[in-house]
Amino acid sequence: MGAYDYVEKPFTADKIVTVLKRACETARLKKENIDLKTKVIDRSEIIGQSPAINKLKAEIEKISPTSGRVMITGNIGCGKELVAQLIHRRSNMH
Repeated sequence: MGAYDYVEKPFTADKIVTVLKRACETARLKKENIDLKTKVIDRSEIIGQSPAINKLKAEIEKISPTSGRVMITGNIGCGKELVAQLIHRRSNMH
């Protein structure tokens, strides 16, 4: 965990209160950040069970651990960015 901050002597009660408030706010923001990241990840999964989607999922799993470059092509709105995010999250690059 580690130290959040330090207070030099002599210190006032106001200084301690200020440091504690900042530490609590920082902890709250870190938790909120983790919660939001989890929600984003949950919404960015590819859904569907068709043969084409299953093949795409298998390809993503196959290429994600490699260090090679990937070119993703497709029409506007087909999910290229979603595929790129999934490859990145499953890779060793993040």
